[in-house]
Amino acid sequence: AGQPLHLTPMEHALLRCLAEVPSNTLSYRELVHRMHGYEVINPEAQVLLKTHVRNVRRKIGRDSW
Repeated sequence: AGQPLHLTPMEHALLRCLAEVPSNTLSYRELVHRMHGYEVINPEAQVLLKTHVRNVRRKIGRDSW
């Protein structure tokens, strides 16, 4: 607690997108669109983001999510 997180640009963009809509659930596809501005199909979006989501969870201490 109280320690700075060292995030990659992609991880930072991911958290920024999630913080912009805190009361909503976003699909992987919606996240890719918000982060990069282009449309992808959901399986492709999941592949693009899955590692980044896992890394952010690990960095904030939420491996069990």
